[in-house]
Amino acid sequence: MEILNLIDYFVCPDCLSVGLDVGLRLQNNSVVCPNCSRVFYFKKYFIDLLPKKPRKKFGFPVRSIFKNYYFDQFKISPDQVFVKPKSWGIYENLPLGYRVFLDEEKAILENHYSPFSYLRESFCDVSASNGFFAFSAAKYYKNIFFCDINLEYLNYGMRLSRSLGIKNVFFVRCDMFSFPFRRGKLNAAICTDTFVYYGVKNDLSVIEKIFSSVSKGGVLLFDIHYRRFYVRAKWIYEYSKDDVRFLKCKFNKIKTIGLGRVPTFFTPTRYLFKLFSKLLFFLPPIRLLCILRKV
Repeated sequence: MEILNLIDYFVCPDCLSVGLDVGLRLQNNSVVCPNCSRVFYFKKYFIDLLPKKPRKKFGFPVRSIFKNYYFDQFKISPDQVFVKPKSWGIYENLPLGYRVFLDEEKAILENHYSPFSYLRESFCDVSASNGFFAFSAAKYYKNIFFCDINLEYLNYGMRLSRSLGIKNVFFVRCDMFSFPFRRGKLNAAICTDTFVYYGVKNDLSVIEKIFSSVSKGGVLLFDIHYRRFYVRAKWIYEYSKDDVRFLKCKFNKIKTIGLGRVPTFFTPTRYLFKLFSKLLFFLPPIRLLCILRKV
């Protein structure tokens, strides 16, 4: 991976927060912003692009547990090492039914981003978590950007990529509210299991920022949790029918695919998952996978 070429993808998150789209530079083995002169923590396959200060206002009654999680990430030094992540989402630790769900979502994602891999250059997983989706894209694209605000996941991903022999992944610690990628640079981007904390208006602002970084002919794929018919998930933000209509009005060319119709503990095998999805087509999906292509 050519480090100089990779740095060209990024903008300064601090200048971005005041409306300036300032690209970063590599100077004497350091990554710097030519506008504000900030020097960013950087090593061979990792860069810390968190803004200096977290976002303060969300304009939505966000639960304190989620706000505290977000603010706490800014207190962690980028050189801190985590041996094993404690956070939710490590694939092998998930219930079997949920893993089947993720396998199905991965297959749908690949089906919609792999046709655009003829561009061959760049793929970004905005909140990569355990790397399940990011690493699966490594065979399609030259450069994979594994992004997360959580340093535990980034440490885990770096170790896992080495054990899997995947060498085209670059790790980026970033805040999705200050998404630090230049306009039109990414051929494909995904953002999964992320829009569940801050409400639809905050989500839309993030989606717009990510989509602005997608190149002409590229694609953005993200999912939202649909309001479930069997039990309300009070601990996360679920999209209502009105929220989905608002989303479709904002992006009039968006396409959606319903994923899952029953709780994952009812679908321990891929066969049952697909069978329930077909037989119970009249029930609202557990999630909606959203597809935005830039023409």
